[in-house]
Amino acid sequence: MLRTNLVGLAVAAGLGVSTVASADQPLDDRFYVAPMATYGFFDEDTFNPDDEIGAQLSIGKTLTKHLALELYAFQFNDVEAERSLGSNANIDSYGYGLSALLFPARDIF
Repeated sequence: MLRTNLVGLAVAAGLGVSTVASADQPLDDRFYVAPMATYGFFDEDTFNPDDEIGAQLSIGKTLTKHLALELYAFQFNDVEAERSLGSNANIDSYGYGLSALLFPARDIF
């Protein structure tokens, strides 16, 4: 029992030291690029498309230690869709947007 408490105390002390050490580091406010592979689950109410693998690219910048802004664009090529009359069509789907990323607990984690 005593050994378990000591291990728990050591882990808690280590977490506290790492939190203090990271709080002293300067904010990394450089732009970043994040390429991603995506998987689309498409709405089947309008037409019956197959789910598809796509790509996304995000470009972001950290403004404060609790806020970052990110521009993103995504694309899905040749999504096979079945029309109501039974014929098939290939559809390209793409979009873009802006996200605000909030990190309220950055000092804790």
